[in-house]
Amino acid sequence: MQAAIQEIQARLEEQVARAAEYERDREISLLSIREVAALMGISVRHVDAMVAQGKLPQPVRLGASRRWTFSALREWTREAQANAARPDLEDALRRRNAGRPRRIMSGRHY
Repeated sequence: MQAAIQEIQARLEEQVARAAEYERDREISLLSIREVAALMGISVRHVDAMVAQGKLPQPVRLGASRRWTFSALREWTREAQANAARPDLEDALRRRNAGRPRRIMSGRHY
């Protein structure tokens, strides 16, 4: 019984080591534009547009190909989520005042 438990513990430790190695490999993996588009659920043209607008991180150039690191995309995603959680003050005021009629006093709009 003790031998079986030790064997199971050894297998679990092996799995943990493999998982850590997989995570390290994934962090430095380079993704093509098609892979980025598939991960994000958008078209390749949309990825190009987002890069041109500065909404996505710039790719790494390898000759004629463009690649993104998984870690750069993950960091961009975290920043985008953080920014979405706290809207700008102007946006909040604009939403608050949307649809409210303007008061007119002596021919001027206030």
